[in-house]
Amino acid sequence: QRCSLGQMWNGISCTGDAATYNWANALQTAKNMGEGWRVPNIKELDSLVEQACYKPSINDVFFPNTVITNYWSSSPLSDLSGRAHVVYFDDGSNSDFAFKGDAKYVRLVRSSQ
Repeated sequence: QRCSLGQMWNGISCTGDAATYNWANALQTAKNMGEGWRVPNIKELDSLVEQACYKPSINDVFFPNTVITNYWSSSPLSDLSGRAHVVYFDDGSNSDFAFKGDAKYVRLVRSSQ
């Protein structure tokens, strides 16, 4: 998605306020949308990081109005079951994690159909 969940694409930019979700709600919201939408795994989400950009560390031509904070991945931590990987689009770090109950932003991807 070009826009974070909660925002709308108006043909030029992402408008409105991005919404936050806990990890389980993010996964369920993606599933409810159908049509192959899902929360990206950590490798997919990290691939959106643009090292040449900072605050946000994402290409803001393709992904305008990205909130400069943590976004959920679908990847849980293997050694800490109550946590999942996040990407921080301030500086592009993906080595971070969050408690699954925390409120974070979401950008979905779609599987090929």
